[in-house]
Amino acid sequence: GGSFFVSVRRQWRMFERLGLLGDQLPALQTLADTLAPPAPEAPADGALPPQRLILFAGHRLDEPGRAQPRFPADRAPQALAAITQQLQALCQGWPAGTRVRGLAGGASGGDLLFHEACHALGIPSALYLPMPVPAYVAASVQVSGQPDWVPRFHTVHQRCQQAGLLRQLGESATLPAWLQRLQGYDFWERNNRWLLHSGLALGGEHLSLLLLWDEIHHLDTRQLFQGPAGASASG
Repeated sequence: GGSFFVSVRRQWRMFERLGLLGDQLPALQTLADTLAPPAPEAPADGALPPQRLILFAGHRLDEPGRAQPRFPADRAPQALAAITQQLQALCQGWPAGTRVRGLAGGASGGDLLFHEACHALGIPSALYLPMPVPAYVAASVQVSGQPDWVPRFHTVHQRCQQAGLLRQLGESATLPAWLQRLQGYDFWERNNRWLLHSGLALGGEHLSLLLLWDEIHHLDTRQLFQGPAGASASG
């Protein structure tokens, strides 16, 4: 392969500096150029490793009749505009030419709006799915009375797949046996941790987190700092 010829040429440069092989080197180099495979084409921008990563997390679109509205369908255009504005602000804060990549799931609502905003701004985005497409669409994309979200998902899926930016965590919504014994840990918790750690893999200093939420606290986060006996773990 190409790596073999790279190694050979490196050795020849060393021989040349040492004055070895003399007049034989040009003929050998010509032969190597004839046999070596063509240089690979430069990768597309989306295939290059990013220098900045934007991890998105946000609400899924409400099902009709939700008792406490959180993300009504009629707010989707407003949410898209807000996501686009925040993406532009982030990118303007980085040097020109910085390779930026988005990262998100594919649920109806925030996730898909984020991917669509990235595409409109020319930012490659990676689609992270915790399970195969049919099961995921049924669980997280379909919304009663809002049939357009499914084709929008497939558009994003196809785009990310073609760019080599599609990832899948597992084959079902069942936790692996070694995780099933963890109390309070479920499939979606695993998915969220997978997304977060995938974003952190580039390095926390290169990661930006973009959130879309209703500013209502659904969880008393103080519970996260309680030890098994109820005493504060932080003292």
